[in-house]
Amino acid sequence: MTVNANTQIYDKAIDRAAMIRLYERRVQGKVSVVLDGHEVRVDKLIREAKLSSSGFERLREAIDQELQRTHKETFNVSKGSLLDLVSDQVSYAYQNVETAMGKIWRTERPQRRVAEEIVLDKPLYSDRTLAQGWAGVSISEKKRLDSVIRKGIAEGKTVDEIALEVRKGNVHSITRQQSRALVTTAITSVTAQADHAVYGANEKALQGSAVS
Repeated sequence: MTVNANTQIYDKAIDRAAMIRLYERRVQGKVSVVLDGHEVRVDKLIREAKLSSSGFERLREAIDQELQRTHKETFNVSKGSLLDLVSDQVSYAYQNVETAMGKIWRTERPQRRVAEEIVLDKPLYSDRTLAQGWAGVSISEKKRLDSVIRKGIAEGKTVDEIALEVRKGNVHSITRQQSRALVTTAITSVTAQADHAVYGANEKALQGSAVS
């Protein structure tokens, strides 16, 4: 059975999309491992806290430090994965242009810093950079934790009861939902931006001026 060019292109695009989704799941898994450790540490901080006025402030400070630590770790994990993805996607898009136009055009690669610019400088998630996106997730969780702890103290609950409220409530589940959304959106964004970087480097050929 003869396979025409359109079928080959379509099959290649499907394979690439499947690879990207598989890569996305791997990054989600790495972030999930970080959040697993974070949840255990937050639980320990609450259960070991003293619920006096000064004790509450010390707990808040300890939770702030834990959130900063986790924010830094999730940022670094996702940053490394996204940088690798941009490099791979640039190579993929470059090869597509080379295959289509290599006989009539000297295919160009984007500037070397394109991966860092896309991953670190450009908006990837809700008009935010990667760092801003993770900072937003951290701030959101901080507010939820603070609310649950304050409510527990006001109701006279023990630290074990407050820790249980955090574990059983939506504090961490919302963080995980936001983290998954951030990773998915960021991967979609960097993939598209990597393609556009290659197309931009070969704009003249793609517009047809090189073959006129």
